Amino acid sequence: MVFHHTGRDCWIFQDIQSNGEASRYRDWYHLDFTRRSPWGDPFSYEGWAGHYDLVKLNLGNPLVLEHLFAAISSWVEQFDVDGLRLDAADRLDADFRSRVASHCRALKEDFWLMGEVVHGDYRQWVHEGGLCATTNYEAYRSLWSARNDKNYFELSYSLNRQFGQDGIYRGLDLYSFADNHDVDRVASTLKDPRHLYPLYLLLLTMPGIPSLYYGSEWGIAGRRTANSHVGRCTATRPASSTHARWGPTSGPLCSHRAPYRDSISASCASRRRLYVAPHCSRAVCVHARTRRGNGDHRGELSRQQQNNLSSGTWDGRSPSDRSSQYGRVLPRDKGTLHPAPACLLGAHSHRNIEV
Repeated sequence: MVFHHTGRDCWIFQDIQSNGEASRYRDWYHLDFTRRSPWGDPFSYEGWAGHYDLVKLNLGNPLVLEHLFAAISSWVEQFDVDGLRLDAADRLDADFRSRVASHCRALKEDFWLMGEVVHGDYRQWVHEGGLCATTNYEAYRSLWSARNDKNYFELSYSLNRQFGQDGIYRGLDLYSFADNHDVDRVASTLKDPRHLYPLYLLLLTMPGIPSLYYGSEWGIAGRRTANSHVGRCTATRPASSTHARWGPTSGPLCSHRAPYRDSISASCASRRRLYVAPHCSRAVCVHARTRRGNGDHRGELSRQQQNNLSSGTWDGRSPSDRSSQYGRVLPRDKGTLHPAPACLLGAHSHRNIEV
């Protein structure tokens, strides 16, 4: 939901264009009737984030709050919605976010609020009485750059910093994603299209709440344009499978619906477990979830296992022999996923293993 602004074609703004200072909505925006707007209106107004096609709402006006909260209530009553995404939540002041949270949880005690946040300490927004989650842009880039650069150190550092034993976001359910309408589609970002499958397996097994952007499960490509910021870029908008890079039936995700469903179930079951990353190199990263707290060593690898990983092998046995002890081996372009407590990610292969 967009709380900060409306478009110029909004009926509220159009009433002001028609009635000027006599409009009952003149205090719903930040207006100046002594000047003209860049669009030639007989008044000036504050554009949200400097964009004059987006008219900034006056969230200090009780009537504006009443209107916004009434809209939320109507969605709950008519459509039984369970949550909202707050657009650019980092541009909403703390008092307003608190009021939104209180109103929503008065409607539904477990109402879910996710905020779009790019920079900053996510704990400013995710806390008791605040939002339930924010977008995890910090981990977003590592998801695809680890594949493109064949360098898992950046990814391992980010996940340990966020969710490790001393992680600053340990216990928080951040919103994890590989792409959205504000960035290029991940199928266009990856250098090797075969890496889409292991990338999404990582997304579904890392800490947080995983999300799939409309159309990306079909491998649809799309890059942002110069007009993306004003909503005129169709390449990154929701699309059908007719534009799929791999075709409607051969895409890595749509070919493995059941395994990914099982992976999501396994991820949900282990959400509250401690995240550990017992091994990382440029080509291989292992992460696991353990049931135990501090001092648990179940996620640690033996020295022999670490040496094997560093040399590009696991235990020297064939994939069929490995499967009984470590889980099914997953080639990067096909395979059957058998969720296990640990996940091994390689620049040239992707395996789900038991540690």
